[in-house]
Amino acid sequence: MVRRFSVAPERIVGLRRLGVDKSEAVQVIGLVCNEFEVPAPSITFHGGRGPHTGYTKMPLDRAMAIADAANIGIWRPASGKPWPTLGMIRLGDPSSLGTIAHELGHHLVNHHEPLRTASHGKRWVHWFDDAAKVIDRHTGPGS
Repeated sequence: MVRRFSVAPERIVGLRRLGVDKSEAVQVIGLVCNEFEVPAPSITFHGGRGPHTGYTKMPLDRAMAIADAANIGIWRPASGKPWPTLGMIRLGDPSSLGTIAHELGHHLVNHHEPLRTASHGKRWVHWFDDAAKVIDRHTGPGS
């Protein structure tokens, strides 16, 4: 979908080549969330993840809206950790800026699009592009 519908696939490829550490990742996520007026998600890091892998959980209210009563336990896992109220992004450390843009695309879909919007569809590509554009503007040469 990205190759087919992205307005700037070369930007995404370029961002995949740039890595950031935990503190830089948190700053970048905050910048993008601020730009699009959405709350920042919880951000976690997992040492076993590579720089090009990430994971996003939707906000609790959205998850609850699509869950049926039989599956409610999914939203309160056995680990005892509550589902993240504002959503969550999990990244590797370091993480590529392209991966951060990808995960932010999901986070932005969760806050701006209707329930059940395709997780890797055209609307997600739009938000992925928009997140990448903001990241590139703030991390490119001269920023």
